[in-house]
Amino acid sequence: IIDFYGFDTKIIAASIRNTVHVENVAKRGTHIATIPDAVFDKMTKHPLTTSGIKNFTKDWETFKNKVE
Repeated sequence: IIDFYGFDTKIIAASIRNTVHVENVAKRGTHIATIPDAVFDKMTKHPLTTSGIKNFTKDWETFKNKVE
């Protein structure tokens, strides 16, 4: 309806309760989502990311020490 009539509006998703909700509304083209801090934190933190950053930092320090 928005596209058909050319309405100048945005779709807002509210009552987001988990990361799956965020993924679903993003896939459906929602322009804005009200996301609680706890859900946002879960989206930005992941054990594999944390370990990847740790390993990269360790490897970088090893490389840097060899070059110097």
